[in-house]
Amino acid sequence: MGLQNILSSQLGDVTKEDIVEIWRLMQLVALNNQKRIFMQKDVETALVEDKHLLPVWAKFVEKGEVPFVKILADGDDAEYQFRTDVKYTPLWKPAPYSHTRANNVCAVCVRPL
Repeated sequence: MGLQNILSSQLGDVTKEDIVEIWRLMQLVALNNQKRIFMQKDVETALVEDKHLLPVWAKFVEKGEVPFVKILADGDDAEYQFRTDVKYTPLWKPAPYSHTRANNVCAVCVRPL
Protein backbone atom coordinates (compact mmCIF):
# COMPACT_ATOMS: atom_id res chain seq x y z
CA MET A 1 0.00 0.00 0.00
CA GLY A 2 2.85 2.42 0.73
CA LEU A 3 4.21 2.05 -2.79
CA GLN A 4 0.74 2.58 -4.23
CA ASN A 5 0.39 5.78 -2.17
CA ILE A 6 3.72 7.12 -3.40
CA LEU A 7 2.97 6.30 -7.03
CA SER A 8 -0.56 7.70 -6.77
CA SER A 9 0.78 10.96 -5.34
CA GLN A 10 3.30 11.23 -8.20
CA LEU A 11 1.27 9.81 -11.09
CA GLY A 12 -2.40 10.01 -10.19
CA ASP A 13 -4.56 6.90 -10.42
CA VAL A 14 -2.54 3.73 -10.93
CA THR A 15 -3.74 0.15 -11.19
CA LYS A 16 -2.17 -2.83 -9.45
CA GLU A 17 -0.80 -3.96 -12.81
CA ASP A 18 0.84 -0.55 -13.28
CA ILE A 19 2.40 -0.83 -9.84
CA VAL A 20 3.82 -4.27 -10.56
CA GLU A 21 5.30 -3.05 -13.83
CA ILE A 22 6.72 0.17 -12.35
CA TRP A 23 8.12 -1.72 -9.36
CA ARG A 24 9.87 -4.20 -11.67
CA LEU A 25 11.23 -1.30 -13.74
CA MET A 26 12.59 0.50 -10.69
CA GLN A 27 14.08 -2.70 -9.25
CA LEU A 28 16.01 -3.38 -12.44
CA VAL A 29 17.24 0.20 -12.69
CA ALA A 30 18.24 0.32 -9.00
CA LEU A 31 19.97 -3.07 -8.95
CA ASN A 32 22.00 -2.31 -12.04
CA ASN A 33 22.85 1.30 -11.14
CA GLN A 34 24.17 1.28 -7.62
CA LYS A 35 25.85 4.63 -7.94
CA ARG A 36 24.76 8.12 -7.01
CA ILE A 37 24.20 9.42 -10.55
CA PHE A 38 23.39 7.23 -13.53
CA MET A 39 22.85 7.89 -17.21
CA GLN A 40 20.36 6.90 -19.91
CA LYS A 41 22.74 4.24 -21.25
CA ASP A 42 22.84 2.71 -17.74
CA VAL A 43 19.04 2.48 -17.78
CA GLU A 44 19.07 0.86 -21.21
CA THR A 45 21.65 -1.67 -19.99
CA ALA A 46 19.55 -2.42 -16.90
CA LEU A 47 16.44 -3.03 -18.99
CA VAL A 48 18.12 -5.15 -21.68
CA GLU A 49 16.31 -8.33 -20.56
CA ASP A 50 12.94 -6.60 -20.13
CA LYS A 51 12.89 -4.38 -23.21
CA HIS A 52 9.12 -3.87 -22.90
CA LEU A 53 9.86 -1.63 -19.88
CA LEU A 54 12.03 0.81 -21.85
CA PRO A 55 9.02 2.61 -23.41
CA VAL A 56 7.52 2.91 -19.90
CA TRP A 57 10.74 4.59 -18.73
CA ALA A 58 10.77 6.82 -21.83
CA LYS A 59 7.18 7.90 -21.16
CA PHE A 60 8.09 8.96 -17.61
CA VAL A 61 11.15 10.85 -18.87
CA GLU A 62 9.06 12.66 -21.52
CA LYS A 63 6.60 13.73 -18.81
CA GLY A 64 9.55 14.93 -16.75
CA GLU A 65 8.58 12.78 -13.77
CA VAL A 66 10.14 9.38 -13.14
CA PRO A 67 8.93 7.75 -9.90
CA PHE A 68 11.64 7.88 -7.20
CA VAL A 69 14.10 9.49 -9.63
CA LYS A 70 15.27 13.06 -10.07
CA ILE A 71 16.11 14.06 -13.66
CA LEU A 72 19.36 16.02 -13.52
CA ALA A 73 19.87 16.48 -17.26
CA ASP A 74 17.91 15.40 -20.33
CA GLY A 75 18.77 14.69 -23.93
CA ASP A 76 21.24 12.16 -25.29
CA ASP A 77 23.47 12.40 -22.21
CA ALA A 78 20.61 12.34 -19.70
CA GLU A 79 21.56 11.97 -16.05
CA TYR A 80 19.40 10.71 -13.20
CA GLN A 81 19.62 10.35 -9.45
CA PHE A 82 17.45 8.37 -7.05
CA ARG A 83 15.41 10.64 -4.82
CA THR A 84 15.99 10.65 -1.11
CA ASP A 85 13.14 13.05 -0.38
CA VAL A 86 10.17 10.82 -1.25
CA LYS A 87 7.39 11.50 1.23
CA TYR A 88 4.39 9.34 1.89
CA THR A 89 1.84 8.84 4.61
CA PRO A 90 1.70 5.30 5.92
CA LEU A 91 -1.75 3.75 6.13
CA TRP A 92 -0.96 2.18 9.51
CA LYS A 93 0.69 3.23 12.72
CA PRO A 94 3.32 1.01 14.25
CA ALA A 95 2.27 -0.81 17.38
CA PRO A 96 3.63 0.69 20.57
CA TYR A 97 6.86 -0.98 21.57
CA SER A 98 6.56 -2.75 24.89
CA HIS A 99 9.44 -2.42 27.27
CA THR A 100 10.65 -5.84 28.33
CA ARG A 101 12.66 -6.82 31.33
CA ALA A 102 15.71 -8.96 31.55
CA ASN A 103 17.38 -8.89 34.95
CA ASN A 104 15.33 -5.77 35.78
CA VAL A 105 16.86 -3.83 32.87
CA CYS A 106 14.64 -2.41 30.14
CA ALA A 107 15.63 -3.93 26.78
CA VAL A 108 14.56 -0.75 24.96
CA CYS A 109 16.00 1.97 27.15
CA VAL A 110 18.87 -0.14 28.51
CA ARG A 111 18.32 1.26 31.97
CA PRO A 112 17.34 -0.27 35.29
CA LEU A 113 13.62 -0.61 36.01
